[in-house]
Amino acid sequence: MYSNNYLPFVRDEDAFATPGSCVHMVFWTVATPVWREFHFYWAHRLLHVRVLYKYIHSLHHRNVDPEPFSGLAMHPVEHLYYFATVAPALYFTLSPFHFLWNGIHAVISPAAGHSGWEDHWQRCGFTRVKLRTTILVTDSL
Repeated sequence: MYSNNYLPFVRDEDAFATPGSCVHMVFWTVATPVWREFHFYWAHRLLHVRVLYKYIHSLHHRNVDPEPFSGLAMHPVEHLYYFATVAPALYFTLSPFHFLWNGIHAVISPAAGHSGWEDHWQRCGFTRVKLRTTILVTDSL
């Protein structure tokens, strides 16, 4: 789509040509992970609505083999919701880098949560860290 000029995009030579374009690149590079988290939360929450869960998302939850590829084992309709996260890169005039930055993260990020192994930060999250008597201590590992 980019190579045939079907979509407008920021070319590599223009990406850092001016201070404004530098700010534009940095902004969208930082905003992309924030957008991914926002989009995933609401798309996943929508998939837990009873009718969508029953006919679409339950397929994902029936997968009993916790391995990295099970994160993307889902109904085709669910793939539409999940990979719609790349929409800003297609709608706004951005660099192809931002499309890849978002898309590649969408492909590899389910592996961590579905690998069958959870490290301390995935299990407890950053919000369960407690401050006890001026020493930063976390919940039991």
